[in-house]
Amino acid sequence: MSEVKVVLEGEKAYIPPKNPVIKTIFTADPEAKVWDSEPDKLYLYPSRDRYPSAGCDHMDQYHVFSTTNMVDFVDEGEILRRSDLPWTEATDIHPETGSELTFMWAPDIAYKDGYYYYYWPTPRFARHHKRGESRDYESWNNSWETGVVRSREPNKNFEQIPEKDAYPGFKGYIEGIGYAGIDATIRVYDGQAYIYLGGGGNYYQGKLKNNMVEMDGVLTKLTENRNDRETGGISHALPDYHEGPSMFRRKNDFGKMIYYLIHPGYEHDKPRPEGTPYGGDSFRYAMGSTPLGNLLPEPVTEETEQGEQMREHVWDYKGVFFAPTGCDTSHGSVVEFKGKYYFVYHTQDLSGHGTQRSVCIDEFKFNPDGTIIPFAKSSDGVKQNGPDYIRPKGTVYNVSGAEFFGNAKAASATGTPSSDGKVAINLNDMDSAIIFNNIDGGKGSRAMLVFTYSTPDDLPKMELVVNGVSYSYINFIKTGGTKFFAEAEFTVKALNPNANNKIELRRGTADNKGTILLSHIEVVLFDDEVKNEFN
Repeated sequence: MSEVKVVLEGEKAYIPPKNPVIKTIFTADPEAKVWDSEPDKLYLYPSRDRYPSAGCDHMDQYHVFSTTNMVDFVDEGEILRRSDLPWTEATDIHPETGSELTFMWAPDIAYKDGYYYYYWPTPRFARHHKRGESRDYESWNNSWETGVVRSREPNKNFEQIPEKDAYPGFKGYIEGIGYAGIDATIRVYDGQAYIYLGGGGNYYQGKLKNNMVEMDGVLTKLTENRNDRETGGISHALPDYHEGPSMFRRKNDFGKMIYYLIHPGYEHDKPRPEGTPYGGDSFRYAMGSTPLGNLLPEPVTEETEQGEQMREHVWDYKGVFFAPTGCDTSHGSVVEFKGKYYFVYHTQDLSGHGTQRSVCIDEFKFNPDGTIIPFAKSSDGVKQNGPDYIRPKGTVYNVSGAEFFGNAKAASATGTPSSDGKVAINLNDMDSAIIFNNIDGGKGSRAMLVFTYSTPDDLPKMELVVNGVSYSYINFIKTGGTKFFAEAEFTVKALNPNANNKIELRRGTADNKGTILLSHIEVVLFDDEVKNEFN
C-alpha cells in the first residue's frame, strides 16, 4: 500500500480570545476559591455541560481547575460523577437525544476543620414525570437533594462521609431542604457555616451544624415565586430573584465589613433596557452587616407557601451590577486574588448554545462605600496576575504507533510537530477512532492528556475513552488551518500502574462534524497518591 500524504494548509493562525478561560470542555456555574493554605493559587469549581446538549439534563463529570496567574488554567481532573453516588436511585435516557439523564447542577465547596466539603444538587430520581402518573410520582423535579462529599485536599480524593462523622442514618445529602432547594452556596465565617440556596424564584438561607451536613434550625425563606404577594413583604426583599445565589465579604474604604449576596435576576419578560446588547439574566446584589443580612429591630412573622415563619434579617438590595450576557442562565461568584477582585461567570459565546456554556472571568471595582461599579462581559478577559506558567513535560506518543478504526489512518505531512512526520486523519468520519495502547501510567496517578492537533473548523469534538471509561466529548478549538497546531488538555482520573493503559479518541454517536488532524499525544503524570474513594 502506497504511503498516504496530506498537505497542511492555512493562511493565518487563529488566536482565540482570553474569554472563555476554559475551552476544552463546556463548564458553567463556577465557584472560585483561594484557600488560606495556598494564597498564590486560585481554584475553579464549575459544573460541566456534556456534549451533546440535552438541556439541563446532561450535566455530569465535574472537574476542578487551578491557576497561579489568572490566564493559564490547569485541569486538575474529575472529582465527581453521578454514577459514584450510592443514594441516586434512578436514571433515564433522554427520549430525543438518547443521552443519559444526570441532572447535576451548580456546585460549591467550603473548608472547615481540616476538610474540604464539596456540595452539589442532584435529584435522587433523574427521570421525567411520566404521563398519567400522579403528582406524587418521584421525578427529577420533586426529588432534589444537596449532596456532600469531602476530602483533605482541594482537588482530589473526595469521599463519602461516614455516619460516625455526620450523624446516625446520614444518607449522603443534606436533609430538610425541600423543593427548589438547588444551587447551594456554603460559606464559613468566623467558624459558623451558612447556607444560601434556591431556584425558581425561591430563596432560602440558614445555618449548618459543625458537621457541615446537617441543618442548624430551619431555613428562612426570603423570596418566593407567587402572584399574590404583598408589596413590601416576602418576595420583595430581593426583586426578581431567580436562582444561583453566591456570597462574599469585603471591607469598604472606611473599614466596615460588608457581606454581599449576589444572584441572577429574571429579565426574560422585560423589555431590554436601551443600550443593553444582550438578553438573559442580569446579576443583582444586596448588602448586609452580617452573613444573613441586616438584623431587623424586631422579628417579623409572615406567611409563606410552606406556612408561617419568623424572619429576623433583611438584605439591603442594591440592584444590577453585571449586565446580561446573552445566555439564558447566569451563575457566578466573586473572589479576591493577589489584591484584585474578579467576577467568574459563564456565557454561551463559545458554542452559541445556552446549554453548552463556558466559564469567563472579568475584573471589577468598588466605590469607596463598598457598592459595586457596574460592568459587563468582555472577550479580552483579565490581565496576567502572577508568574509565567510552564507546562510540565510528559511522555510523547506518536500516531504512527497507534491503532486505527474506520476511515482513520496515519498520513505523512510536512510541517507537523510530531517527531515521525505523521498526522492522524479522518478522525471524525463515522465509526472512526484512534487508540493508543500500552500507555505508561507510572505508579498509577492522575494524568494530563495533551493533544497536539490542527483544525480549520469551528469546534469539532471527539469522545475520549480511557481504559474503557468514557470522559464524554472534548472540544478542539479552531487553529486557522491544518498547518497551524495547538494543544488541548484534559486530565483523567488515576491510570493503571505501568504500561497498562489504553487511550481512545472516537467520533462517537453525536452529530459531530469537522476536520481534526492529530499530530501526537503527550501524557503528563501527576506525581500524587490517588485513593479512588468512589471506586
